Amino acid sequence: MRQTQQPAKTSGQRAVGKNAQEKQRGIMPVILIVAGVILFLLLLAGTLALLGVFGGGDKNRDNMLRLARDYLNNNDFDRALDLVDKVLMENFEDQEAQDLKKEILDRKREWELANKGQDNKTTYVTIMPDDSRITDSYTRRPQIDIPQNVSTAEQERLRKIRDLLNKGIDDLGNKQYDQARNSFEDVLKIDPKSAEAHARLGQTWLEKDPANKDNLEKAKNYSLQAIEEDPKLALPHYTLAQIYEQNKQYDNAETEYREATRLDPQDYMALYRLGNIQYRLGKYADASRSYASCIKLNSKFQPAFFNRGLAHQKLAERDAAIQSFNGSVSLKPEDSKSYYMLGTLYQDKGDISSAINAFKNATLYDPQNASYFLKLGTAYIAARRYSEAETAYLSALKLDGGSAEANYNMAKLKIDMGKYSEALSFAEAAYLKNMTVREYPYLLGLAYEKLGQRDKAIQHYNKAIEIDARFSLPLINLGNLYDTAGMYDDALSLLSKAYNLDPNSYQVNNSLGSVYMHKKVYTEAIKYLGKAVSLQPGDTMARYNLGLAYMESGKDFEAKKTFSEILSINANFWDAYYQYAQLLIKEGDNANAKKLLNEIIAKNPTYEKRAEVDALLRGM
Repeated sequence: MRQTQQPAKTSGQRAVGKNAQEKQRGIMPVILIVAGVILFLLLLAGTLALLGVFGGGDKNRDNMLRLARDYLNNNDFDRALDLVDKVLMENFEDQEAQDLKKEILDRKREWELANKGQDNKTTYVTIMPDDSRITDSYTRRPQIDIPQNVSTAEQERLRKIRDLLNKGIDDLGNKQYDQARNSFEDVLKIDPKSAEAHARLGQTWLEKDPANKDNLEKAKNYSLQAIEEDPKLALPHYTLAQIYEQNKQYDNAETEYREATRLDPQDYMALYRLGNIQYRLGKYADASRSYASCIKLNSKFQPAFFNRGLAHQKLAERDAAIQSFNGSVSLKPEDSKSYYMLGTLYQDKGDISSAINAFKNATLYDPQNASYFLKLGTAYIAARRYSEAETAYLSALKLDGGSAEANYNMAKLKIDMGKYSEALSFAEAAYLKNMTVREYPYLLGLAYEKLGQRDKAIQHYNKAIEIDARFSLPLINLGNLYDTAGMYDDALSLLSKAYNLDPNSYQVNNSLGSVYMHKKVYTEAIKYLGKAVSLQPGDTMARYNLGLAYMESGKDFEAKKTFSEILSINANFWDAYYQYAQLLIKEGDNANAKKLLNEIIAKNPTYEKRAEVDALLRGM
C-alpha cells in the first residue's frame, strides 16, 4: 500500500450659472461612477495578481519551493537558494520562503563545517580570477610630445621625464619594483605634479605586495594624488579598484572599475575585473554585460567566457550559459571545469547524453578529480545505465576512498539496484566518516530496512531525526515501519510531523492514507490518498488504494471510476479488474463483470486470486 522512500468648491472656485451648475451636477455622478469602476478594476487586478490568477502565481511559487526543498535534500544548496530568492523577490513577506531560506543557509553552514578537510575534492565552481594585475593598457608607454617652440632646456626636461617613465614602466613589467619606483620618484623630483608618475607609483606599490597593508595605503595615496592632478587618467582608478577589491570593499571597487572603463573603454581586463566584482555582489546581469564587453574587445580571453557562463547560470539563462561554456572550451579544450559546468547544465536541461559526454571530458582532462566521476555517475543513473554508474563511482572511490560523499552515492546506487548487502558497507563507511550529515544515517537505516533488520533501521532513522528534526524522509519511513507493525497511532504521530514539514509530499500523503485505511477511517484515507494521486497521477498503487477506500465508504461510483482510470494506465493491473468486477456484480451488471473476470483468466491464468475469480463466475 506504500513504497519505502529514498533517499505566497475649493475656496477659490468661481461661482457658476444655473445651467452650468445643472450640467456640472449631471457630469459629476458619471465621473464618480467611472472613477469607482476604474478603482474597482485596479483593486481586482491587484487582488488577482496576488492570488496568482495571472500566470498561475501560487502554483509557480509552490513548485519553486518544492523544487528548492528537493535540491536541499540533495545538498545542492546554491540552486535551492536561487529558487527561494526568486520567490522572495515576488513577495519578501512570504514566511514559508523565509523559513526555507533560513533552513537552507543553516544546512549549508553545517554541511561545510562537517565536510571541512574531509571531502576536499568536491567541486565548488567559482568565478575564474586572473593573476595578472597589469593590463595591456597600463604597460604601454605614455605619449609625451616634446614641442619645438620651447627652450632647449624645457625640451631636455620633458625628454628626461619621458625616458624615466618609460624605464620605470619597463622595470615594472619585469617585476623590478624598486628600480621602477626609483624612476617614478625621479620624475616627481623634476615635475612634482606629474599625474602619470603618481599613478605609476601607486601601481608599483600595489604590484610589489598586494597583501601588505602599508603597500596598499601608499598605493591608495599615490593614486588619489594622481586623480587630483589629472581626473581623466584611468590607471589610478584601476589601482584603487584593486585595492578595494583586496580589502573586500566590493561596492567601492565596482565604482572605481566603472570609472576606469569609462576613461579607457578599450581596457578589456578592467571590464573583466568589473564583471567579477559585479558577480560577487550578486549583480549577475551587470556582470554578464561586462564580460560580454570584455569578449568584444578580446575574443580570445577564455576566462571571460567561463565567468559569463556562470553569470548566465545564476540568471537561469541555461542556453546562454551553455553557449558561453562551449566558447570557453573552444579556446581552452582541456578546461575540465568548463566541461563540468556543461555537464551540469545539460543534465538540468534533460539532455543526459550531452551531460554524460561533458562529464566524461571533465574526467579525461582532470582524472584526479573524484567529484567529476561522481557527477558522471549521477548522469549515468539518469540514463538508467547503472553498471556504468557503478564504474564511475568506483573510480571516485579509488581516488578518494575516504570520501563520505562517494560512499553515500555508491550506497544509494546499490539500493536502487536492489544490491542491499553491498549497499550496507558503503552506507556504513559514509556514516562513520561523517556522523553529522543527516542523509548518511538515513541511508544506512534504509539499507538495514531493505535487509529486514527492522531494529537497526529504526535506530538509524532516529539518528537522522536527531541531527535534523525537520528531515521528513526518516519520519515517513519510520511511520511506514510502525504502520506495518500495526502501531497505527505511533505511525500517525510521525507521519503527521512529516506532513507539517512537507504537505505536498506524495510519499507522506500516500503513507497517511495507508495508515487511515488500516484504522478504517476511510474519509481521512480518501483525503490523503486523493492528494497523493493528484501529486503523482501515474502511480497506480495509490490510486488502487483510493478505490478501495471509496468501496469501503460505499462510494461505488467513485470506486468504479478510479479502477477504470487504473486500467487505462496499466491494462495488466489484475486487482483493479477484480475489484471493478465485484462492483459491477453488486449493481447487477453481471454481463460486464463476467467479461472482466474472463479477461483476467485469459491474460493471467495464474492470478493469485484465481479461486475467488472462479467462485464469482460460478455464482453468476
